[in-house]
Amino acid sequence: DSVASRGLGDVYKRQVYLCTGHPHPQDIETAFQAMLEQEFTTAFQSTYDGTAHSPTSAAIQTLRVEKGLALTDLLTGMHALVLSLELPPHARVFLLDHMAQIEYRLSTNASERVQLSALLASVKAAVELAHTPPSSSS
Repeated sequence: DSVASRGLGDVYKRQVYLCTGHPHPQDIETAFQAMLEQEFTTAFQSTYDGTAHSPTSAAIQTLRVEKGLALTDLLTGMHALVLSLELPPHARVFLLDHMAQIEYRLSTNASERVQLSALLASVKAAVELAHTPPSSSS
């Protein structure tokens, strides 16, 4: 009789993520949704109530502090989410490039807080780019 078959699957998965220090995919998705949907300051500073389904529940800073979510972990988890989004190619390339630059800067001891602001700004800029046609080179 497996743990999952007894209805403990989700609890068990959460415990595994907590014990290994890896962020739960739902936490990454919640943070990314906040970046996409909320105003810059709200996404950065609001409080997290543990429910991923409310668009106002996400708070990246709180996830970082209370759940130990490192920005590098957030970037790694966001990569798959960005690839799954329906973004025009020019917006997707912009966002992936900026995410790579942020990850590089983190590897050189840049401030996580400053790089988190850069990540939020990059997501907001990519959303704006998605609503504008790509510029053609002549």
